[in-house]
Amino acid sequence: MNAVNGVTNMALAHEIALDSNFKLEKFEPPVSSLERQVRDVMHQAFWDNLQEQLSQDPPVYSQAFVLLTEVRDQLLELTLPYQNKLKQEISEKLDLDLMKQQADHGVLNFEEYSGFVVNLMAKLCAPVRDEAIEKLRQQSDVVSVFRGVAETLDLMKLDMANYTIQIIRPTIMKQIVEYEKEKFKLFLETQNDGLELTRLWILEHIDTLLGKKLAEGRTQRRPSPLRGCP
Repeated sequence: MNAVNGVTNMALAHEIALDSNFKLEKFEPPVSSLERQVRDVMHQAFWDNLQEQLSQDPPVYSQAFVLLTEVRDQLLELTLPYQNKLKQEISEKLDLDLMKQQADHGVLNFEEYSGFVVNLMAKLCAPVRDEAIEKLRQQSDVVSVFRGVAETLDLMKLDMANYTIQIIRPTIMKQIVEYEKEKFKLFLETQNDGLELTRLWILEHIDTLLGKKLAEGRTQRRPSPLRGCP
């Protein structure tokens, strides 16, 4: 498995080095696929459950706490290493222990937390996500807001990954040859005969390759009326 992962990483690094326009894309299963249907059903069940819990009197926040934990963790992932103050602000504002105490005393303002999250996302997102953030601000239903938050955070993580790829691409280009040699060597060490397919391909095509080479040689030796002229 480690060898396979190494080859996969090598292929990814190779693509990044050779393609200046390389970028990661969000994976979407085909609409008619079982994977897409199961995913859509599970997602809808989560949001329906959240809506049902928040509509109770008094509201139940167990599902909301799961969501807020994921949102907090994703926001922290989007911060840069030097943004310590911002990280502290996120951790303090989205403090689950504090929110649970507020819920126990009936003073939890879920809308306030959604507003904090959306405003923070506006600071962290790339300009291409500004329109999505503005739509979130115009939403009044808190469940719809957090559903949009979850979808937009996924895209922001993709933006961050692609930005990182562009930043490190010059370094990858400098080191790609030695990196591929090292990964390929490690892969061969895990195989009984790592070059089996290569050898079979050569044996299968050797006659064609030799024939082409001989033909090229004859073409090069063909007499020319200019040969021997000064």
